[in-house]
Amino acid sequence: MSEISLGTLPPVLHDVIADVIPFFERLDAGQFAVGLGGSLSKRMWDERSDIDFRLYHEHPLPRPNAASSTWREYFVIVDRWAQHGVRLDGLWSRT
Repeated sequence: MSEISLGTLPPVLHDVIADVIPFFERLDAGQFAVGLGGSLSKRMWDERSDIDFRLYHEHPLPRPNAASSTWREYFVIVDRWAQHGVRLDGLWSRT
């Protein structure tokens, strides 16, 4: 894993990031960067906010959807966090 700066992000987000980064590392995407959008990016996050990931990657990937074998594991992660009351919104993926 490369350098990750979590700064002043909410503690639950540290756990979510630790959960999704290994999945992103296993994608055949080449170099990648992960960003956060929505209320987190505006520092307006609260306990009702969802988490909006932005995945920027070198190599093309299929569109994120639950039916894709490439993304199936990601949606398992999404469902697992939903059971804990944490909503991961759709993933915005760009080359």
